[in-house]
Amino acid sequence: MNASAVAAELARRAEAVCRRYLPHGRRQGRYWVAGDLDGARGRSLYVRL
Repeated sequence: MNASAVAAELARRAEAVCRRYLPHGRRQGRYWVAGDLDGARGRSLYVRL
C-alpha cells in the first residue's frame, strides 16, 4: 500500500479515527473538535474531516 492509498483510506475513515483516538470530542460541521490529544474536553483541537 503506497502513501496516497493510506491517505485516501484515512480520509474515508476520518470520523471513526477521531472517535477512537479523541473520544471526548464531537463533530461540529466539517470538523472534529476536542480539548487536546490527551482526551481533555474542550475546543482547542480541530481535525478537518
